[in-house]
Amino acid sequence: MENKKTVTGSWLVEETTRLYDLTIEEGAEITAPQGKFVCMTVNGVGCDPKPGRYHGDILLTVADCYHMAPHALMRINNISRDFQDAVVIDSSKGEVVEAQCVPAIVQGGTVTGEKTEGVYIASSAESFNGVLIYGDGSYTVKDSRVELDGFSANDFMGVGSAVAAIDTADVVIEDCDLTVNGVTRCAVHVGGDSHVTVRNCRIQNTSPDSDWLGDFSWGCGFTRLDLAPGAVVAAPAGRTLTVTLDGQAVDLQPGSYSGTLVLTVD
Repeated sequence: MENKKTVTGSWLVEETTRLYDLTIEEGAEITAPQGKFVCMTVNGVGCDPKPGRYHGDILLTVADCYHMAPHALMRINNISRDFQDAVVIDSSKGEVVEAQCVPAIVQGGTVTGEKTEGVYIASSAESFNGVLIYGDGSYTVKDSRVELDGFSANDFMGVGSAVAAIDTADVVIEDCDLTVNGVTRCAVHVGGDSHVTVRNCRIQNTSPDSDWLGDFSWGCGFTRLDLAPGAVVAAPAGRTLTVTLDGQAVDLQPGSYSGTLVLTVD
């Protein structure tokens, strides 16, 4: 085990490596083999390997990328992307895709092929995802907290989201606290023909001020929303929630809504 390292040029990390003292000089970089990525965690919290000195339990995890094929608006220009995720689930097989996961960033709880429960995932790395579920099966994310911070590359594809569902996965998010802060970054991505049910969750999605052209607020948008009896959608204290359906203001009550439904917090 190598306890201390100074990176002065380009360091290709080919296997998961643990350090306790890491210095990255200006102009230096840490890279992974093709088709893989390096997730750096310091005491269990993810971060980008930027120049500086790091102390603590430093783990450089080498994992396989999840290749996200073009979907939604990205089909027009045939845009795909390699995702970097804490947890990847194949819901069709009911299994965890271990080679694409980063166990070091998943604190507490359990992750199985049927449910992620009681975990805490935190990262300030750009474009890093929490839990990704693909396939045609069912999955539950329960009693978990995800905190992600930093710029993300493509919210239309769900890059950098706390929870992302694609294909025809049927996902339940229950009793969770999801906090995402970053330009073009969404808390929950519902892609493909997937279906997501949210129960008793706190979801906070903020976009900091930026000069970048993509720094605008879409609010929270749906093409179909089902609110069960007793369900409440509200803004944080001191904020105002505005809801429109196909451009017209509506009072959101339990029931089913289809069309262009946009929730904006001012």
